[in-house]
Amino acid sequence: MLDDITPLEQLEQARRSDITLFDVRPAISWRRFGPTNAQQGTKLFAAANPAEGAVISYYLKNATDHVRINVADRSGKEVGSFDGTGYAGVNRVNWDLHYSMPVPPSAEDRWATSEGFFAGSIHADGPLVEPGEYTVKLQASSHVALKTVRVDDDPAISISPDARVRRHDAMMNAYDLYVASAAEAQTVRTLRTQLSAAIDSWKGDGASVSSGVRKQADAFSKTVDDLFALFVGRQGGGGLTASLTYVPPPVPARLATVLHNIQSYTVAPRKQDLDKLAELTTIARDASARLKRAIDVDLVGLNRAMNEAGVPHITPPAAARPSSGASGGAR
Repeated sequence: MLDDITPLEQLEQARRSDITLFDVRPAISWRRFGPTNAQQGTKLFAAANPAEGAVISYYLKNATDHVRINVADRSGKEVGSFDGTGYAGVNRVNWDLHYSMPVPPSAEDRWATSEGFFAGSIHADGPLVEPGEYTVKLQASSHVALKTVRVDDDPAISISPDARVRRHDAMMNAYDLYVASAAEAQTVRTLRTQLSAAIDSWKGDGASVSSGVRKQADAFSKTVDDLFALFVGRQGGGGLTASLTYVPPPVPARLATVLHNIQSYTVAPRKQDLDKLAELTTIARDASARLKRAIDVDLVGLNRAMNEAGVPHITPPAAARPSSGASGGAR
């Protein structure tokens, strides 16, 4: 599909340099309804659509193994970052106009999405960026190139400047909390796996691991289990337990819901969504403080006891980082 002739128009000059980032056409932040099976008849027809978001094309004189593309707003704050292809000649990727994905997709996630096993993506996208100008930075080996891209809003959208600011502020507050809580959930998963592996390795180890260390590890295991329920939840998420007791979904899932609610309409946020965001802000901060204490105090104490007993200690897990939005083979 020849939907952008810009690289061909600028190719002659590009060939004189090691790297060229071609001019980026303005992109439109379209709002779309999700897929539906209603009223499609008996023969569904589908054809390729133009690339979503901003088309980013660039020329490399020589092939390279590492190409990175960063997108920043006017203040210099990064809103997206992703890998590009490194072929000699013209390359092309697409920035989908979203902030970085709150939950980094694994290699298996990317493969499953590319094979069509999930509608769109396994994990939720970040919010759409606001209309305005953004700087695209291309890094290939030691070479760097910059261009500006303008993002326009869907022409069907009508919203006052004040309402847009209020919506953006609420949406980004929810997004930042969700990103942090999703990373903390991964920290809890890693911590639980490491602790279980350590305790399992002591089985049949006789007197080499003292009862004091085992007792301290068991106590810490209960703390981690509580954190796991808070951040990850039981299988199937929240809901009614066998005893008909309601168990709320894990914190990241609750934040994802309020984020989805706020960004699902393009007007000033509703009071009910702001109230829920305020409630979850307190819950998320309390949960974060509990996790911090577990790592900075409880795990440190357990590791000290393990080191003194000559038992390999548990390495504190590093927090996961969010992944950015890209498509066209880069995602």
